[in-house]
Amino acid sequence: MKKGINSLIIGAGKEQIYFIKEAKKLGINIIALDESPIAEGLNFVDIPIVIDIKDENKVIEIAKKYNINFVLPAPIGNLITLTGAVNNALKLKGSNKNQAEIFANKDKFTEFKIKNGFYNPKEFLLNSPNNDEIKNIIEKNNSDFILRPSKGSGSRGVVVIKKTYKEDRKLSLIDEHLNSLIQDEISLISEFVTGKEYGVDIFISDEIYILSIREKIMTKLPYRQEVGFIINNNSKIKSLIKNQFLKLANILNLNNTFFNADVIINKSNVFIIEASPRPAGLDIYKNLLGKYYKKSIVQECFKKLIDENHTIDLSKEEYKKLGFFMWDIPNKTIKKKSDFSQIDDIIDFEFNLSLGEKIPTIKKGSDINKYGYFILKSDTKKDLKKLRKQILKKVVENERKN
Repeated sequence: MKKGINSLIIGAGKEQIYFIKEAKKLGINIIALDESPIAEGLNFVDIPIVIDIKDENKVIEIAKKYNINFVLPAPIGNLITLTGAVNNALKLKGSNKNQAEIFANKDKFTEFKIKNGFYNPKEFLLNSPNNDEIKNIIEKNNSDFILRPSKGSGSRGVVVIKKTYKEDRKLSLIDEHLNSLIQDEISLISEFVTGKEYGVDIFISDEIYILSIREKIMTKLPYRQEVGFIINNNSKIKSLIKNQFLKLANILNLNNTFFNADVIINKSNVFIIEASPRPAGLDIYKNLLGKYYKKSIVQECFKKLIDENHTIDLSKEEYKKLGFFMWDIPNKTIKKKSDFSQIDDIIDFEFNLSLGEKIPTIKKGSDINKYGYFILKSDTKKDLKKLRKQILKKVVENERKN
């Protein structure tokens, strides 16, 4: 391995490849750890190592051996706590373990929000949840509720129970939530907050850089899985969100980290649903922000991690509206494979569906992520949504005969 800046990446799966490649373009040496010898990202690094990445002591030992300068930011889910442990042990930039644990556990994050005066709905934390206990909470409070596991991502086990649902439907959804929980996982029962939901991409350094605010397109209730995003450039919304994350970063002394969050805005209230000191998944940085910015925003942020005097280039492409959409066509059969490259307003697409294939009911991220995406540009949000519907309709309709 040549002399220079050494980074460690924990996990080398498909979602990490883009971050690996962007770091390599900057001449950064990468040591990658993964449990699988066939993890795709191991093919693109300087030193691939197959180990149990849950073994904190072993990971720290490797980080010390190779004199790591920083842990390469990438979408890694709850492994953010391991990143924090490495940062602690080697006194590196980025979130520490205590900070990471707050975000890795939704119950701890709820406690943090309440303690520090962030907007939060009425919420119940159940250590040993059961059907009757959840049903009683919903009945006593006579409100719509959302049920979430305390850990994990990708909308696993997330269901909304509206007070207008029939009794058998409520019980079925409670069972579905309980069956999704892993060992010793806490159940979070929260009043359902209405309003616009956004995904927020942030880089925290000498200031709070709001890299994107993505208005979400969601599945129909009772599930809450995003199936598309439209970039939102509204200055009022940006200011509301930035103020909340400036407060959060100051309280926790967060610095030198990517940050991903889901928020709901109801009038002037910003409800931070979840947050994590890592980049967003779903290849958002590659497929959406990679088109949104003139320069690689990932490389720009990496440069800032290496050199605090670097000025991040935030110049954007001249798109009026830009959207990233997944193939949201549940329970419909693929009847046509169109040549999407012939549509002027499609910037990019990936279509991993075969004729005759059917997408199941979309309950969580893994139900839809693998099928691909398409990216559209347009002059207005209305036109963008209209074009999205037309494209989705194309692949499930038979061609009309003249």
